Amino acid sequence: MGVRRRGGTYGFTGGVAGPPQRYGRQALKSWARRSVGTWPPDKNDVHNDVHVYFNNGLGGAAVVDAAKFARAAAALAGR
Repeated sequence: MGVRRRGGTYGFTGGVAGPPQRYGRQALKSWARRSVGTWPPDKNDVHNDVHVYFNNGLGGAAVVDAAKFARAAAALAGR
């Protein structure tokens, strides 16, 4: 699994789940928990932006995985 983190940016470059290049549900939820835990809402309940990109393009995997990650992070952040 290729994940790179720089500041508030994560880059997902290819998972090991099926179909090829996809990230599994648990992996995406785990990274969502990490991002929400690392950059939680501040004392005024202002949510921090975390920039995430997916570059695992086989069969549209990046689009599907990005949508799953966004839903998981939004649920954890209470949005």
